[in-house]
Amino acid sequence: MENPNETFLDEIAQYLLSDTKAMRNTWVILPSQRAISFLKKSLIEQSSGALFLPEMMTIDKVLDKFYEVKKLDGLTALFELFLVYQKTVKEPQDFDEFLSWGRTALADFNAVDRYLVDPKELFGFLNDAKAIELWNLNNEPLTKNEEEYLKFWESFGELYYDFKAHCNENSIATSGQQIRSIVENPEEIPSKLQGVNQVIIGGLNALSNAETELIKRLKKEIKTELFWDADAYYLQSNIEEAGTFIRRNIQILGKSKWNKIEERIVRPKEINITFCATSFGQTKAVHDILQKEYPNVDPTSTAVILNEQELLMPMLYQIPSNVDKANITMGYPVKLTPLSSFVQMILDAWRGAKSSSSSSVYYHKNVFGLIEHAVLQPFLEEDQFKAFKAQMQRFNKVYIGSKSIFEHFPNDIFKDIFCQQPPEGIDILKQLLNIFSRLKSNFEKETERLETQLMMEYLYHFTISINSLYQRFLKYNVSLPITGIKNLLLQEINKQSIDFFGEPLSGLQIMGVLETRAIDFEHVIITSVNEGIMPKGKFQNSFIPYEIARQFGLPGYKEQDAIYAYYFYRLLQRSKKVDILYHNSKDTLSSSGEESRFILQIQKAFEQNKRITIKKYHYAPDAKKEGTETKIEKSEEVLDKIRQYLQKKVSPSAINTYLSCPLDFYNLYILGLREEDELEEEIDASTFGTIVHNTLEELFKPFINREISEKEVASFSEKYQKLLNEQFIKYFGEIENIQTGPNRLHYEAAKNYIEAYIKFEIEQIRPVKTEIVNLEEILEKEIELEIHGKPTKIRLYGKADRIAKINGVVQILDYKTGSVESTDLSIIEKNILEGGKNIKGKALQIMIYAYLYLLTHPETSEIEAHIYSFKKKSLGFQPLKINYKTADKASILEITPRILVHIFEALLDPKELIEHNSKSEYCTYCLN
Repeated sequence: MENPNETFLDEIAQYLLSDTKAMRNTWVILPSQRAISFLKKSLIEQSSGALFLPEMMTIDKVLDKFYEVKKLDGLTALFELFLVYQKTVKEPQDFDEFLSWGRTALADFNAVDRYLVDPKELFGFLNDAKAIELWNLNNEPLTKNEEEYLKFWESFGELYYDFKAHCNENSIATSGQQIRSIVENPEEIPSKLQGVNQVIIGGLNALSNAETELIKRLKKEIKTELFWDADAYYLQSNIEEAGTFIRRNIQILGKSKWNKIEERIVRPKEINITFCATSFGQTKAVHDILQKEYPNVDPTSTAVILNEQELLMPMLYQIPSNVDKANITMGYPVKLTPLSSFVQMILDAWRGAKSSSSSSVYYHKNVFGLIEHAVLQPFLEEDQFKAFKAQMQRFNKVYIGSKSIFEHFPNDIFKDIFCQQPPEGIDILKQLLNIFSRLKSNFEKETERLETQLMMEYLYHFTISINSLYQRFLKYNVSLPITGIKNLLLQEINKQSIDFFGEPLSGLQIMGVLETRAIDFEHVIITSVNEGIMPKGKFQNSFIPYEIARQFGLPGYKEQDAIYAYYFYRLLQRSKKVDILYHNSKDTLSSSGEESRFILQIQKAFEQNKRITIKKYHYAPDAKKEGTETKIEKSEEVLDKIRQYLQKKVSPSAINTYLSCPLDFYNLYILGLREEDELEEEIDASTFGTIVHNTLEELFKPFINREISEKEVASFSEKYQKLLNEQFIKYFGEIENIQTGPNRLHYEAAKNYIEAYIKFEIEQIRPVKTEIVNLEEILEKEIELEIHGKPTKIRLYGKADRIAKINGVVQILDYKTGSVESTDLSIIEKNILEGGKNIKGKALQIMIYAYLYLLTHPETSEIEAHIYSFKKKSLGFQPLKINYKTADKASILEITPRILVHIFEALLDPKELIEHNSKSEYCTYCLN
């Protein structure tokens, strides 16, 4: 009777131990080095004495034994193909253009070889198919682009043959060429098998035609036992895609009598399906699963399968304390390291730099992003970057000169990064190596820190990648623009990973799905079981159309789906407990945010199986730990903070923020949160308004405390443009920054606004006597209001754009560059006090300005409050209205404090929660 805990590798071990004498002269071929380690463990556990272990290898190592020419790595093959391409095509593209399709061509050529496709037939058929695409019934001549299109396809097959001949002449080969040569020239195989008594092949699944042919050759030459790691559940039905390849393999190659293919997948097991809102939230769910389950299981029998590499680091931080050992079999992608983003930012900075004969200027966002990057923090003194950024923002430097950067940051590494002349071509790689050398020298001083050790590891991998590229550029004498070098470098980095060290046969196993082949676990936790991830979906990076590929037996997306179906079901077949997680993130190109069809399949297939329990969960982290509190009770401590704020400076803007959203007011004014100032490359509404205000202030400033005439206002038409230019230069550095693009449009809008206002002011002054009292006057006064029956001191603060006397009546004027309607300046006291309509923010603002002026200038006998909207210039000076009448001194002094009491009583009411107003159109700090 079968041992319920027996693994697939235990089967192979039992076969090997049935004849230990033959083991020494045996080859064992398995899918991965990880599987080899587990087979060794099984052999040791099942044996009773010393053993001579067989020679164990992956199929790639077998190919190296049979075909000993130099095998090309992907990067070298790309450069070699380019050499051939230049000779094959009459008018070849440059290397940069070639890169856009070269790797795809290599992959197609490799597939043609691995699947033993007749290249003459395939490329002839492909060429004809492309020609038919352009065929038209009217016999119209082909366009130049269509001719170029056909030339490409005519040369595609020729390029395959020339590349193959080139590799043969130079004793090099791609992996596809290697295995095709072996199976088409099998006479060398017997000599390579001398001293080998038998071959055992186990755990392989999606064999190419060439691999199948090689195994057939091995079976003819030597005793060969085949162990298929499969389950009868998905082999018995032709519609089960998980068994697609093994059904074919068994039909062609057979299997060993020792190979136990049974229906294990439907044996008793617990399956939990958990939905997580985010991709990274899955790691927290795994933490909870491990914390609950881990003490009760054998640690080596549990595996966490990460289908997204990005989850590895977050997962490591989520391993609970009760897990004392963990072995990581998947590497951490180099592309996810801090150094990857750092290199990309350097290349972007060099690409965006503007150079002259003696120096260069760099785009401010590139400069700020690089200097505050984590990699450069050890080279900065405290607050050094903060001071530099503040200075650049003060002068609104959109582009920053290398000289300015060196003055602030004298360390040589900044000179290497922000070069006076950014490097080009191969010098880009040399300069990156120089930067890495400086980084290495600095980090070597503190190697005892974990962060430093990791950075040294990152530097090592990047140095290898960049040096490898550099050597190939020298050897093959090609040149690339910086964008091409960036793309090529990123392609190389994307293929690299940093290996973690650990004991492979003990502790919790954290793996990628490829590492699970041929290895069994009692408890598996599979993450990211999403459509588009597992399986990957209809993605095919090939020049060969899908239907043509199928006609010639080349794999497509359906075969890819079948491979992932096998991976998924194979994990279930010997397990006792399975946790399947998926997420709703749609922020990647791969994930659709939907559960995989594999989940739906097992739910349907096993719903009647009483031995299998399936439960579904929606994972929600502890809100106290994970949530953001959006409702705040007004404790005595909170109320004290509000009272303290009211005694400082309370502006109409703050009051309007409270009326719009209490939570945003609390975060902004009570807690003092502030957005970091950003340098503007395009004018925002606030800066635009400031520029217009300041220009008008400069125009009217000479006339403070005296009457201004129509003629003097008319003279503004000759002065305003110079003042406007000065304001734009003040905020945007150079006049060039406003000569093109959106800033030019803003500049022209500001000119039109001021011209229109000057014309309007001339018409206003002509019939009346106008005296400018003050501009941008600070209005501030501490008042005492009775709030909830208690006298409460509040300091009101504001700044009026212009105060004038029009025929002796004081006019409080506020400019608005936005749109203002007459209804925006109407205050109905009854509606406000009864909690009906919202208070109009602009009306409240100008009313408080007038109220403060009256309190600070009690001698004032008459007063009016107006707003001028530049977008509604036809409405002119729009008056504040209180209770349907134009506001005057009496109504302002009477009604303003009553409305303020109403507002502040609500603010200080302990029963009212501070929470987000869902109707608020914009909140600076609310997360809702």
